[in-house]
Amino acid sequence: MKNKCLFSFITAIVVMFSICTTTILSDLPLKISAPLQANAATDVSNLQPVDSTYALIKSLEGCDLNCFWDVKQWTIGYGNKCPYTHTSNGTYWHQPGDHSISESEARNLFSSKLFGYVNILKSNCSGLSMTQNQFDALLSATFNHGNVLPNGCKSCGYKKHPFIQYLLGNLTESQAREQYYIWCINAGTKDEKGLRNRRKKEADVFFGDLPDEEIVTPTISTDKGYYTIGETVNISWKVSPSNSNLSHYWLNVIAPDGTYLYGDGMGKNTSYSFVASQSGSYSITTYATPLGSANGEGSLTDSISISVSQPVWHADLSPADVGSGFYAYIINVDFWSHLTNDNGNVVTYPETGAASQIWKFDRREDGSYKITNCADGNVLDVVNFGSTNGTNVAICDSNDASAQRWFIYGSSGDYRFRAACTDCVMDAVKSLPSGGTNVEMWTKNDNPGQVFQIWKLMPELSVKPGNQAELTAFSWEKFPGNDRFYDLKIWKGTLWEGDPYHIEWGLNETSYEIGLPAGHYEAYVDTRVGSQILMNNVVKFDITEDYFGQSELKVVSGDKYNKTHFEWTSVENAEFYDLKIWNGTVWEGDAYQIEWGIEDTSTELALPAGYYEAYIDARDSNHMQMSNVVKFAVKRDYQVIKGDVNNNDKLDVADAVLLQKWLLAEPDTELVNWKAADLCEDDRLDVFDMIEMRKLIINSKSAK
Repeated sequence: MKNKCLFSFITAIVVMFSICTTTILSDLPLKISAPLQANAATDVSNLQPVDSTYALIKSLEGCDLNCFWDVKQWTIGYGNKCPYTHTSNGTYWHQPGDHSISESEARNLFSSKLFGYVNILKSNCSGLSMTQNQFDALLSATFNHGNVLPNGCKSCGYKKHPFIQYLLGNLTESQAREQYYIWCINAGTKDEKGLRNRRKKEADVFFGDLPDEEIVTPTISTDKGYYTIGETVNISWKVSPSNSNLSHYWLNVIAPDGTYLYGDGMGKNTSYSFVASQSGSYSITTYATPLGSANGEGSLTDSISISVSQPVWHADLSPADVGSGFYAYIINVDFWSHLTNDNGNVVTYPETGAASQIWKFDRREDGSYKITNCADGNVLDVVNFGSTNGTNVAICDSNDASAQRWFIYGSSGDYRFRAACTDCVMDAVKSLPSGGTNVEMWTKNDNPGQVFQIWKLMPELSVKPGNQAELTAFSWEKFPGNDRFYDLKIWKGTLWEGDPYHIEWGLNETSYEIGLPAGHYEAYVDTRVGSQILMNNVVKFDITEDYFGQSELKVVSGDKYNKTHFEWTSVENAEFYDLKIWNGTVWEGDAYQIEWGIEDTSTELALPAGYYEAYIDARDSNHMQMSNVVKFAVKRDYQVIKGDVNNNDKLDVADAVLLQKWLLAEPDTELVNWKAADLCEDDRLDVFDMIEMRKLIINSKSAK
């Protein structure tokens, strides 16, 4: 309850100060000035509210964002009078009102009103020296009661304020505390308990005993998630700040049989250890008890249970991490027999390469494995969750149960398989070299029937990126077994973003070549094994040049009666071919002859005797690719028939007509062998060559 009894002139000053400062202070942070040392006394006029001041008053007042009737006024926010108009007073304590404010508005209202009480306090204590702690406690009392007049006020029956009397030297600390605990409290009222708690905390602050921070929940931690009998259980819990209001910690540890291993105060110790001697669940509870607590009132608590079991062979072993998402044989080292799906039952047989002997391993978050058979897609399973010797191992639909969660222990060539539902391990009982041995679960022993190898089968993909002249070459390892098919899937860009650039389905071989344009690629191979599709590793590569292809040139040397024959393989995107011939070594000096823009893939030329080197350039508008260089010799000159410009191995009128048309520049006229028409041997064709041709034709007819 707040009794706001002020002298009328003080009230007027407070109201005026509040009006002048509300607008300014509403936008200021709560920290106004830096605190003095708590034990440094100074005149009250030098002191101002600091962070600890605000924290104390706000913690004692609490915050109600909806107004309520507080015996004599409508109160809202941090103990402030509701600023809104009320048509009537309340009729009962904590009666809800009609108004509400936000947290920000509550802080601003509190900040603006507090300075009025600061002035009241300084007026009431004029000339007195005090510490920051004492100033905080007296300001809290002023905010709550309305004043701290040295000789009291009417509402408190003019009882002298114990703190002021202490500062004046009229009371000892114990006397001041004793009187302040009952100062201005009416016994039997609804707010008696709250005021007594407030007086206690204000007294602790005044005499420098109240910490700056609150206790925190003593959240429990243990060094392990589970234990076995004989292990030491180490407990610790979250520590409250050293400057908190912590009185002590309390710890209860209850064994599975209900007996208390510990049930007492811990002082300010934050850890405890004990040896687990019983199997079952231990209950652990911690309490953080605040100062001034009666019977643990106001304590913060945390509780956990820990499980303790009998020691098992795998208790101190970490399950092996053999990878995830791969395919493998599971081979029993006794006679090197392969775990096999035999129509739903699991047996061992010599290697066949069949899908029934191939298993996919998928690792779960708890370190166990889901082991799937490739023949039918079903999962390795302990029948009926059995945990006794002789329980059968079979294949079952996937259900993610403990009978299908396999932990693998050991190392390569020495693996043991245990399902989560049992402490037994997989055992090829009485293994036989001929196969057909049934697989069951048995207590771990030194029998080689319990020891397995995991033989990974992933066919690793590799790639040799191509270029303008070379195909991109993919190759991968052959997957065991017969009738395997491979699907090569290529993305231009990032895998699975958009459609594949190319898929080559159903390959029987383990390699493939393809011409690819420049760009970034990612690819993988799917191997089809029974009901499973096995994806191998992803390869990423870049092609820096568009593939254009390369011709292969072949040459048949000519002689006196035959022209030299040139033939080459076609290039898919080529538009033309240029045949380039050197009489001697290629690129030494100028080419002897170049045949430009050939559209076909062969041609014949009459070459004189000599040594030659030649190649083909295949080209389009953007690319040109050179073929192989062919070296060849022509032993005898090809006999050229003079005047045979149409190259039909004879001289007649048709040759004269063709030459005449060419000299007259008639359209679409082409001399097949223009050198035969150079009868004047001056490396040009003109009318004089035409005259010589006619003479030859006439002479040849006369001779006949």
